[in-house]
Amino acid sequence: MEKGRQNKYIHIVHIHEKFYPHMGGSTFRLLNLLNGVAKQNPNFKFTVLCENHTKNLLSEETLSSNINIIRFKSYSLIPFLLFNLARQKRIDILHAHNYRPLFFTFLSNFFLRKPLVVEMHYVYKTSFLKQIIVNILFKLMQKNEIITISEKSKKYLSKIYKIPDERIKVVYNGIDLDFFKNFHTILKSDDYQRIFKFISKFKLKIGYIGSFYDWQGIFNFVEVARRVVEERKDRGFIMVGDGPEFLKIKKLIEKYSLEKNILVHSSVSQDKIPLFYNLIDILLLPRPSTLATETAIPLKPIEALACKKIIVGTKVGGLSELKEKITDGIFLFNRLEKIVTFLKEFDVKKYELEKIPEKLNIFSDLYQSKNLIDIYHGLTKKN
Repeated sequence: MEKGRQNKYIHIVHIHEKFYPHMGGSTFRLLNLLNGVAKQNPNFKFTVLCENHTKNLLSEETLSSNINIIRFKSYSLIPFLLFNLARQKRIDILHAHNYRPLFFTFLSNFFLRKPLVVEMHYVYKTSFLKQIIVNILFKLMQKNEIITISEKSKKYLSKIYKIPDERIKVVYNGIDLDFFKNFHTILKSDDYQRIFKFISKFKLKIGYIGSFYDWQGIFNFVEVARRVVEERKDRGFIMVGDGPEFLKIKKLIEKYSLEKNILVHSSVSQDKIPLFYNLIDILLLPRPSTLATETAIPLKPIEALACKKIIVGTKVGGLSELKEKITDGIFLFNRLEKIVTFLKEFDVKKYELEKIPEKLNIFSDLYQSKNLIDIYHGLTKKN
């Protein structure tokens, strides 16, 4: 580190995939953690290199006092952007997210020689050739850090790529608990009245919010709803989000003539998400068993628990790990039939969460960003 600059700031460059204004789970995860870091230590500054996913976004943007964004139209431009950035300002740590950003960051780092962190937001099966390449990358990163978002994904990476456990750190998703705790005072809005008018008619209100992908369990959601409303017309369902399966879900609801009991709405902005939780009793996550669902703890059930909502889902690894940490308010089943029966018989008064689970604090942005700060400090001390 240059003389005279030692205590001014620490500059971390994140090399990401899709980021702001893309509102996926990976965006919220990173924003939550970086904002948590800023609350505790304003000396950290961040630059996020990310995909220009619409091809029409600004090439550079200032998101906040400590977060700048640089967007690329091709991953092959990552080395050029990193070299150019290094000429303009000091880079202390490179932090790559997932396989493809890691590859191009690693190539750049042959010349930059910076401490490198790789973070796996999710794990997925790759081709045999890609797995060999990633295995080589992980072996060459002996002095660097690997971050996963769950113990399940840590075990998977350790097994597949033969990585010692001590080299992998778990940093869970973190949220601003105060924001969700106080959602009823923060959001007194007339927005989304169509959702409110629809769902308020029902005795039990069940919802889903997130990306519309098959692996998220959205088709299982519709199937569960169909079976439940065959007997219980007083059960209402709302689905909020966007994604490639959005129109398929709408057509499926029309096919089964479920429009009176299921409403589908496009995604809502982050500041309105607590309003969605305020409208429901249960967050339903009937996720199928895939590598992603078995190894990742989703963000949405953490948010829902912070709003004192019940979680109902399948016994996939990510949700099961969450239940191991937070026992209250989570009901998991190994078959859809059992979820259907549970929702038919569910009594809000019997299962109502009177307070936010105490152990939820480990999923706060402050708690998890502290873990991230420790990793960064450890790397700067080594170098």
